[in-house]
Amino acid sequence: MTRGWTMKVATSPTTLVKLEVHQLSLLKRAVPPKLKKLKSPNVHVGEKISLKCEATAGNPQPSYKWFKDGKELKKSKDIRIKYGNGKKISRLQFNKVKLEDAGEYSCEAENVLGKDTAKGSLNVKSGTTKAPQVLPASETKIVVMEEELTTTLSSWSGHARKCNETAKSYCVNGGVCYYIEGINQLSCKCPNGFFGQRCLEKLPLRLYMPDPKQ
Repeated sequence: MTRGWTMKVATSPTTLVKLEVHQLSLLKRAVPPKLKKLKSPNVHVGEKISLKCEATAGNPQPSYKWFKDGKELKKSKDIRIKYGNGKKISRLQFNKVKLEDAGEYSCEAENVLGKDTAKGSLNVKSGTTKAPQVLPASETKIVVMEEELTTTLSSWSGHARKCNETAKSYCVNGGVCYYIEGINQLSCKCPNGFFGQRCLEKLPLRLYMPDPKQ
């Protein structure tokens, strides 16, 4: 005989069947997270915006992480991470969007059974919410720290300087980021083989390979 509390366990066939059914029910409800695709909004500098990461499945409730251009984001005075609907939703909130907030964003949800990732982008435009004036594209030279940067822009001209540390990630694939004063716009000097506003587009190999006859 042992000291302390003792517990009698019912061993009737009916009780065992009920326990097995309950265990199977718990197993069926336990699933890895499944996320909806992130939206890719277009916003202007100074606006308030939030990116919503929503789980359509996931039991136990998943934990969330946010990333920008592959780097994990943490709460700050400019960015808030909030949860809602019993942690089925995570929101990444920007109090006032800046040009350097533009980029590729991803949300990762994980529980003990697995994880899922949803991706989207945030496109930030300078100026007010008024429709921008459409200007013909032209080759414009901009003075940059005693050197000339030739880039395809609208018919604006002004002085430019290299972006600060927080805005450097605006340009990808080895592109160099510049801030154009006067129009408050970021621009990228793309390496050979890439083009586009953020150097996201890749040229076909035949367009930039040197001529072997030269």
